[in-house]
Amino acid sequence: MSYWGTIYENPKEQALDALREAVKHGEVIPVSDTRKEYNQTHPDEPAFLAYEYPQMPVRVLTICRTDPVEKIIEAVNGVPFLKEGEPNVFEVLTLNPDDIGSEGTVECVSKTGESITFLDPLFCYNQHEYAPGKKFEFSLAAIAYNIEWLENPEFEIDSGPTLEAERERALKDDPNADVAAITSVKFSMANMRCLIPREEPGDIEFQTAVESVEWFDFLGVKMCKMRCFLRDNEQEKWPAILYASGKVLKEFRPQIGQIVRGVALLQAWPRREIPSETLWIDRGSSKDAAMEGIMRAFAAQEYLSDLHPGVSAIARTIIAAGWDVIKYNKEDGDPQIPDFLAERGEKQINVWVQAAFSGTEKPNVLSSEEKTFLEGESKLMGQDALFVTVECKEKGDYYFFDIKDTDLMESSFGHLSIIESVRKPGTEDYMETDLD
Repeated sequence: MSYWGTIYENPKEQALDALREAVKHGEVIPVSDTRKEYNQTHPDEPAFLAYEYPQMPVRVLTICRTDPVEKIIEAVNGVPFLKEGEPNVFEVLTLNPDDIGSEGTVECVSKTGESITFLDPLFCYNQHEYAPGKKFEFSLAAIAYNIEWLENPEFEIDSGPTLEAERERALKDDPNADVAAITSVKFSMANMRCLIPREEPGDIEFQTAVESVEWFDFLGVKMCKMRCFLRDNEQEKWPAILYASGKVLKEFRPQIGQIVRGVALLQAWPRREIPSETLWIDRGSSKDAAMEGIMRAFAAQEYLSDLHPGVSAIARTIIAAGWDVIKYNKEDGDPQIPDFLAERGEKQINVWVQAAFSGTEKPNVLSSEEKTFLEGESKLMGQDALFVTVECKEKGDYYFFDIKDTDLMESSFGHLSIIESVRKPGTEDYMETDLD
């Protein structure tokens, strides 16, 4: 009944009344042909019927199950059905049904490989329509558990690696810059449109801007219907309808243009299948790719701890992009031995990293002739070769890195979230990334 807490003050009693009303006065949602065929070929398994009520943007959905042995029908589930959403095309990745198959979440990827997980309120109807690689136009909507107006989207950071990185950038642009005058870094979240998955599948944290506002009465409860974008950047837009009840809004009355944030349940249901022979799955992952990459990079810290900090930063940047890294034994410091091997699938790349702290270390520099020779040796073993330079600096509790060959690295490894700074060993674990 937790979903009903987004609407009702007394969700247990009020939701039960609403579910009864849906069965008594609602309409039965037609079962798909695929589900009909499944029911006919599995006569001993329970079948499902879904009742919806009333005919408005949000509806009460009651799921009933028929028992072919006991010859009875029982209500097994019910949710607020966000019938009206915005169209988005996603590709199915994995299905996560509950114990009886009446409810479930669907994990998908978008065209750019972004992962999204939502509750399909009609999962019991649609489960047999889904298959990994199939694409559907989904109706996407969310209902807020809580929501607030972000009145001031700007904030300042006046200490730590972000401030030091800004000073480093200023010196890079102008060696005579007065970095002491840079006492803080301002950030604005005004243009951020995003969702962040929470531990419970289908639950999200969101920040967005209100594009339109409508109000309607849902069985005696005031409901606000807001059009918004849960993702909005150059690569991709995810339009959605965000619903919030009077209980959740309290005295807040959303206005067009306001930036809002909060926690919500994400729902989607398939409007139609989109025929396509191109798979998007390989562009995404079973979880949010960026966060999974960062966690992989964190997990590799101990394995890479005996390497030069600059070499470790390069290796973890590559690991965060989904590659595996295997260290070479360089006990004698031979510069012609690669620092590590990066591999993914059948692709293998030997990586040499020229890393040194400015003013305190002399880097081992390979000549162009040596690089040509090492490229040839790698090629004989079916491997590519890559040579990277990184300038390292030490300030306070942090190491800072200036990687000189990011374009070359991305041509080999794909888009990278560059590690610009890390805490020194022995201090709190920290990694800052440039997620451009």
